[in-house]
Amino acid sequence: MKTIKEAARWLLERDHFAILTHRKPDGDTLGSAAALCLGLRQLGKTAYILENPGTTPYLGRCILGLTKTGLKIACGEGAVEVIQLQAEGGKRMAAPDYFRGHPLEL
Repeated sequence: MKTIKEAARWLLERDHFAILTHRKPDGDTLGSAAALCLGLRQLGKTAYILENPGTTPYLGRCILGLTKTGLKIACGEGAVEVIQLQAEGGKRMAAPDYFRGHPLEL
């Protein structure tokens, strides 16, 4: 693929996706895989992050869960909590409100 438009066209022309990560992924890799999976699902596609015993359990450990105020994500020695989200073309909203309409699946 040579351009972003070509990549977008390729994704839009297909309906089913299996997403893999490389071995020993960092947070950027896991975040990108999760974002791609969520974005494809929002387009009505079937998308999954395939289980990889060396990596996928780490994703489950990164996302600690939903709290009353947001999405808690592990980082370094502690955690960060995402309290607001804004989908492309949408309005900013509280994370719990967003996830009521977009269930988080791991």
